[in-house]
Order: sequence, then C-alpha cells, then structure tokens
Amino acid sequence: MAAPKDVRQFSISGHYAVDMARRAYMDLDRAVDQAMASGDEVALKWIINAGVAGRAGAGPPTTPSNESILQEAQRLVHGDRGNNYGHPFDDFGRTAGMVSALLQHKLREPLTQEDVAMMMVCVKLSREANRPKRDNRVDVAGYAEALDMVIAERTRREGGPENVA
Repeated sequence: MAAPKDVRQFSISGHYAVDMARRAYMDLDRAVDQAMASGDEVALKWIINAGVAGRAGAGPPTTPSNESILQEAQRLVHGDRGNNYGHPFDDFGRTAGMVSALLQHKLREPLTQEDVAMMMVCVKLSREANRPKRDNRVDVAGYAEALDMVIAERTRREGGPENVA
C-alpha cells in the first residue's frame, strides 16, 4: 500500500499537527464562550460533551431506540460525518501524514489510510475493554466500514479492479 502523497508536507513542518490541535482547541473554546454568552444551556452541554468525547461538532445524540449498532454505524459514516470530514481516504490520509511526521524517527515507512482505520478500531476496543458502552461498539463497526471505503477508494484512484475482496 502506498503512503499518502501528502506525507512530505507534514514531514517538512513537524509543527503542523500541533498547530491543528491548537486551532481545534481554540475553536472549541470560542464555541463555549458563545454558548455561555447567549445563555444556551443545551448548546453548552452538547459542546462540552463533544469536547470531552473528542467529537466537537457532533451535535445532539440522534440514535433511534430501535436502530441496531450496524444501522447506526452506517447512518453515521454515510451521513453528517462524511459531509463534515470528507471521504475516509482523504481524512485518514491527512491523519496518516501527521502521525507519520510525528513518529518519523520510529517508523520504517509512513502510515497509510488503512493503518489509521485499524488504529481507530484498536482505540475503540481499548475503550470498550475499560468501560463497555454502545458508542464504542458503534464506532468499531463504523471504522470497519470506513476501512472498506478506503480500500475501495484506493483501488478506484489507482485504477485497479473494481471488485476488491
């Protein structure tokens, strides 16, 4: 699997990931200030919960009570998250580039989009082992779907066969 094409961009500027994290924190801080100033307690609660869960911008929970874990994962991956973050191939490509730059002194080769998807499954499994909850299991299914999308998109962009097993 080829490394993301933009890895060099992140290797040149080792501070890029730190800058991105700093900007995300400032955006979250600004949103909290606005919610507090407007007195919107519901928005403030969502923002705080999103920040604690690492899901800034996720909005209110909308899980229908009769929705299976797989249905919820499908809805999330192919709904707002796709619109907010772009295709997983591109999103995980940026992440792979940042982490590769951060760990370049430890890696033999840059990480790929597939590596990022599998690492995210590991993060969710670790959280599930510590404190079981539905969100972890939904996200495992979602990252498995995202991995499948990454593989299909790589095949499409590289001009490979359409049916990937």
